[in-house]
Amino acid sequence: MTCTQVGTRIEITLDLNPLTYKNTVQFVKSLDDVKWHGFDNPPKHVWTVLDTPEVRQQLIDRGYPISEGVREYTDMFAILENVRKLVVYL
Repeated sequence: MTCTQVGTRIEITLDLNPLTYKNTVQFVKSLDDVKWHGFDNPPKHVWTVLDTPEVRQQLIDRGYPISEGVREYTDMFAILENVRKLVVYL
């Protein structure tokens, strides 16, 4: 299973190992705000969950590190704007 941060969500791609697939799907479904993207157009065979400290800890405890994904430029501008506001107040 691979976990990648995409914006405010964590994208989870499951291994297709038939011995562990069912348990892994049950674990993913137990996380916060789970969405399956197999019905999107075009379909993506991934799950996404809300990126919260609790979800991150649960994934790390199970041995699944979270890699940083590609950020959208709008997210980067929003972060830059927040930093600019902090600098003005200092």
